Amino acid sequence: MRVFGWASPERRPPEGGPVPRGGDVLPLSSALGKVVVREIGCGPSCRARLASLGIIPGAEITVVRNSGGPLLLDVMGGRVALGRGIAAKVLVERVPGG
Repeated sequence: MRVFGWASPERRPPEGGPVPRGGDVLPLSSALGKVVVREIGCGPSCRARLASLGIIPGAEITVVRNSGGPLLLDVMGGRVALGRGIAAKVLVERVPGG
């Protein structure tokens, strides 16, 4: 079983050490404004669905609304609603000035 998120072996802090930071990476479900997709931590069918919406690693998207319930995203000029469960599996990095 592969574990994603902050508990995954790649993201665990070394014993007694600080939490490693790779920039400002956070789940999409916690983001607002312009972000770049860095990693998608779900299965093949979920990845295919997200890809069909234009959400792939390296894509720049804008979180228009994140106030409970589904997120409203601007992806390649179109609006997309994405549930919080799936959004939590998409890791993003904030765009400076976005």
